[in-house]
Amino acid sequence: MYNRSEGRYWMLVGTRLSSGPYWSRGCIALLTSPDLEAWTVAPEPLYAPNDVFCPECPELFSLPNGKWYLVYSRFHAPNAGTVYRIADTPRGLFRVPRDGSHGRLDGRRWYAAKSCPKAGNPDKRVCFGWIGDYVDDENKWLWGGDLGVTRVMWADTNACLRIDASQEFRSYIWQTSRPVSPSNAAPNLYLCSLGSTATHFPELGSAEWRRDLIVDFKVAACDAHSFGVMLQTDGSGKGHRLQFSPSGNGLFSVSLITDFPPLDDFWADQYRLHLPRPIDGPELVRHESVSLVDGVFLFLRGQLVEAFCGGRALSFRLPIPASWTENCQKGVRRFGWFVEDGMVDIVDMCMRHSMGLKDLSVESDNGLEDAE
Repeated sequence: MYNRSEGRYWMLVGTRLSSGPYWSRGCIALLTSPDLEAWTVAPEPLYAPNDVFCPECPELFSLPNGKWYLVYSRFHAPNAGTVYRIADTPRGLFRVPRDGSHGRLDGRRWYAAKSCPKAGNPDKRVCFGWIGDYVDDENKWLWGGDLGVTRVMWADTNACLRIDASQEFRSYIWQTSRPVSPSNAAPNLYLCSLGSTATHFPELGSAEWRRDLIVDFKVAACDAHSFGVMLQTDGSGKGHRLQFSPSGNGLFSVSLITDFPPLDDFWADQYRLHLPRPIDGPELVRHESVSLVDGVFLFLRGQLVEAFCGGRALSFRLPIPASWTENCQKGVRRFGWFVEDGMVDIVDMCMRHSMGLKDLSVESDNGLEDAE
């Protein structure tokens, strides 16, 4: 970046301090140059939080609110993933925002995000990050994966960064998709179960596994311990969940949860339930104080799940269930709803699936459908 007030170019480098506690000496160094040829290392790091092994992919920018934002990625806890810090000047001090997410823009699997100004709108930035690849046969995460959907980032009235799927992406998805089972897909769903859990699995047809699935919905009313979406649920009820829990004042805690938390050795040995103990979970992503007034947008692409609500994002690559074969999912349901101890009224529900090449060819001849 070019710092106009100093008349010098800035370069940020993720590195480590030469001394200090081994596991927490990660820092972001500042190098400056008058001509992009000769660089000078600043005597002090731009940012050294003493809680990270080595930060990655740093970037620094300002928004029209006058604040400066330092964005970087952390490959380990606490708060792994792409995070941000706020300052009044480009040299800091950079503080952790009190935004209900500890400065996380998503979870640990949406990583190495970079951004650029949105053309024609200085209040917003377009950002890109990738979701790591997972080898199910070896139970290993790899360096690589899939680019997540295009996202837009902005600052709210408290100067905290918020993020959402870009409107351009939503418009494109709408134009290249069609409704799921239009003859029986009701736009509203009321679920109620006092003292227990109720579930509902809609019929998805070809969108059950062969298509990308797009889900939009709003919440008209909720008086429950929690409600949400079930993902890749088998006949035993084992499946991942996107869970919304009321937290007061019309806000919610939102979390993406693994299919079943592992047990400690005592209970696992007693009941012979030796479940996998992955590095992720049981809570994969969590955000607090989230408003659902503007609805929830969910995009399922293969094993990838990306959810957006209230300026927050939750992303993950779901593992392939052990019961799957190449041509048989053995009763695993891709998508469902649940409510725990109470009621929820889902409204303005829209479920669409992507079209195959043959479908797109027909649609292009007739003119693609415009987004609402």
